[in-house]
Amino acid sequence: MCTTKRNLTALLAGLTLLVLNGQAHASLLSFSVMGDPQLVVAGNPFGLSPCSGTCTESISATGIFDDSGLSGVGTEFIYFGSGSGNSITTHVGTVDFLESMDVDYAGGSDPFLEFQDGSLVSVNLLFTSGTNAAAADFTSSGTLFGSGSVLSGLWDANSFNTTVVPVPAAVWLFGSGLLCFASVARRKRNRI
Repeated sequence: MCTTKRNLTALLAGLTLLVLNGQAHASLLSFSVMGDPQLVVAGNPFGLSPCSGTCTESISATGIFDDSGLSGVGTEFIYFGSGSGNSITTHVGTVDFLESMDVDYAGGSDPFLEFQDGSLVSVNLLFTSGTNAAAADFTSSGTLFGSGSVLSGLWDANSFNTTVVPVPAAVWLFGSGLLCFASVARRKRNRI
């Protein structure tokens, strides 16, 4: 009976850790933001259709970040540097840029999103051809993005969307298995 009690205590401690771990990741968000090109020159390295003024194609930045440090008040930043646990991929036509391809990634200013009172105000990225395996030049600061004289446009801050990253189904399955085990142990103890 003492062994069963110890097992049940260990089981409940494990379940508590499982629940706390799930809460620790409750602020993990996936995000996306769209950019609207306003000038794309023929022969650009991104495979975008040439246009001026009204362009039909868009670019995007997507990724995952932990928002536990954000309060929604004042100026705040989400960094995508090494060790941050955050990730961002910028999709420009046929070219994808990862945060590790940013020129300043390993030092200086890592890629970041800037918020003012909870609203996105800046997407800061710098990719240079030949540096960190970037396929072409692409820069972004504030709401402006561009690539020399072949691409320019604006990020649409209103298109910024986030969704909570769900806890994997395997975690819920494991937790329900632990609860079942606890129930069986309790029934067995009550019969004795």
